[in-house]
Amino acid sequence: MTDVFKHKQEWTRFTDEGAQFLATAVNAVRKRRKVFTPDILYNLIAMSMEKYIMGYLLYRKNLPDNHTLGDLMDALKRVDSIEDDLCDRIIRMDRFQEICCINTYSRDIPEEKDIEEMLALGERIRDFVTARMPTPKTSTPIMT
Repeated sequence: MTDVFKHKQEWTRFTDEGAQFLATAVNAVRKRRKVFTPDILYNLIAMSMEKYIMGYLLYRKNLPDNHTLGDLMDALKRVDSIEDDLCDRIIRMDRFQEICCINTYSRDIPEEKDIEEMLALGERIRDFVTARMPTPKTSTPIMT
């Protein structure tokens, strides 16, 4: 069995994918807003956050209990100090998709006004992670 913590490429793969998801969301908002709905943009931004945070947690050798934004924030707080405001705002994003439990499954589509805040949060998570890790390579969007 491979020790994922031992191999640099495992955690950099996550942060590289986080950068790709975020770059895709930013480019979608700037260039192709009609194609990328708020629901799609939410998912791109949330995936970016998850990938960045998972990369950092792998780097720090500490995995989350689950992959909800709340669980990711809890894991992040175990290994580092994160601003309460940033953490709370990211946890609130979970309200748009509560899909982990079949009994309480719910999805709400974000409004256009929510997307700019989500992008800002995605950029703050990127900045948080990249300030604490070796410099990642420049990223290109997954799709544009």
